[in-house]
Amino acid sequence: MAATTTRLYLLCFAHQRFGQINDTLTDAFIHLVDQYEQQAKQTADEASEHLKSAGQVLNLFVDPAIPAEAPFAQVRAQAFALLEPERFAQVSAYLCDVELDKAAGEWAYYKTLSAQFKRNLRHLFAALALAGRVEDAPLMEAVAFLQDLLRDGRAPRRVDPATFPTAFIPKTLRRHLFVETDDAPKKKSLQVDLYEFLVYRQVRIAIRTACTGR
Repeated sequence: MAATTTRLYLLCFAHQRFGQINDTLTDAFIHLVDQYEQQAKQTADEASEHLKSAGQVLNLFVDPAIPAEAPFAQVRAQAFALLEPERFAQVSAYLCDVELDKAAGEWAYYKTLSAQFKRNLRHLFAALALAGRVEDAPLMEAVAFLQDLLRDGRAPRRVDPATFPTAFIPKTLRRHLFVETDDAPKKKSLQVDLYEFLVYRQVRIAIRTACTGR
């Protein structure tokens, strides 16, 4: 083949292989983000169930089926000393009906996963070639910022949190990502580990939206 034709074939081959590799990395990235999100949701659901069980445990203290002479009566006497007997039914009903803030539970659990997603997601995220639409601009700003840090070998936690792009963070999640500091109680600081995972999660959502056309 002519040299120009050879170059064209090689360019097409490289382009195809790059697309396949990027698709494989993307699939692995999405799978892991899904996995961590499911773990967090399951943990929050279990915590909610445990809270409702607490109401059932309190009912034991006023259960007429338990004879007063049972050893348990000693525990019940101590409980009544702390809370009047007529209040138990009210408190128990509240605990049975109260809804745990599952979102708070999920984001608290992400903190425990930080070592895992740093080890398993960072290298995938840094290798991905990502592009967005106009409406994705705030997210793409965060993506570019985080990719630059990781590709340069800089740990996000060693960078000033005030420099992180935060326009993409949904208002409903800001209370989970920003916390008051001991040095300045009235000033809230960004939790960098949770920020990092939110970027991963929002990228996963954007990729799926682009693929489904929704």
